Amino acid sequence: MNNLLTLAIGTLASSSPLVDATPDEVFLFTSFRGNGDGLHYAWSEDGRTWEEIPGVFLDPAVGGGLLRDPDIERGPDGVYHMVWTSGWSDSGIGYASSEDLNSWSTPRFLPFMSGVEGTRNCWAPELFYDGETGRFLITWSSDVEGRFPETVSSDRMNNRTYFVTTTDFEAFSDPEVLVEPGFDHIDFSMMRDDERYVAVIKEGDKQGRGVWGPIHRLEAGSPTGPWRLAGEPVITARAEGPALVDTGSETLLYVDFYTEGRFGAYATEDWSRWRDVSEAVRTVRGQRHGSILRVPRPMVDWLIDGPRLDPLSLRVDLSAEGTAISPLLFGVFFEDINYAADGGLYAELVRNRSFEFNATEQSSWNALTGWRMVTHGGGGWP
Repeated sequence: MNNLLTLAIGTLASSSPLVDATPDEVFLFTSFRGNGDGLHYAWSEDGRTWEEIPGVFLDPAVGGGLLRDPDIERGPDGVYHMVWTSGWSDSGIGYASSEDLNSWSTPRFLPFMSGVEGTRNCWAPELFYDGETGRFLITWSSDVEGRFPETVSSDRMNNRTYFVTTTDFEAFSDPEVLVEPGFDHIDFSMMRDDERYVAVIKEGDKQGRGVWGPIHRLEAGSPTGPWRLAGEPVITARAEGPALVDTGSETLLYVDFYTEGRFGAYATEDWSRWRDVSEAVRTVRGQRHGSILRVPRPMVDWLIDGPRLDPLSLRVDLSAEGTAISPLLFGVFFEDINYAADGGLYAELVRNRSFEFNATEQSSWNALTGWRMVTHGGGGWP
């Protein structure tokens, strides 16, 4: 008789996919919903047609309790770093890191402007890794009372783009102004274009007067500037949250037409001539703005499918002798069915707490099995 039983069971695979197994890459679009509910994803093979990856991958946890404008950058070690707007009037931003875009580190608040008196906000942070210096740039927009008095207005805020640098997200340089175009602006987004650096910014709206700030182009010879305006605006309609992506054949600029509940898209091959391709793209309904990055295809498969089950064979020898359990053990909880060990010490340390010692089960048992009489002060059994 064959006493070996083979069982096919499943075991969880590695907590993250093997991203180095293939060069295949797709695009990942980060976003939020509503006022800033958390981190959402959509993915695309061509940068134009997007599909949602269901779920919220990180909840708001720091600052003012929001997670808006999530921006992710992958470091040279493969770790993904994310920054976001954590509140409408915070003096810093949110930060977390991940190796698989699913399990994130405990969110931290980075109080970059807490020592700058008069800071009213820190909005729309972005990350850029400078491979030439080995540093990350973190940028954001702040309105600081008393600064740039020549553009103070009752019609809009007075934001400028600030930045710090870091190599480890533990130590940071002091905040400095990065972009000063002479007007209020937010949503700085940068990328490299051959030997130059290009960026877009959103000029502040004058909402009370129905005047909407354009999306401007910028150029620089270095990530830290100096940055200068480059030609006419790309967009003059009411939009915000620009996100750039190089698809290989063109650069796409996505903008959030937030009052219309839709995205627009503009394409260029030279950063001078832009064409509206909004009708040729499909984004996720309800999606708000974020950033776009390339990620390995197995990473997206992992986010979509979750942990996979790898087959594992287990051989059980049914003829093997089991481990003997002493009937004198005290404090071990046994299940009544066949007296099988249920696991661990029973906390009350009372042998068979139900007092169900019965001679029909073991001939030596009786109602007082496991107990002894203790008398005090002359007392006894009647």
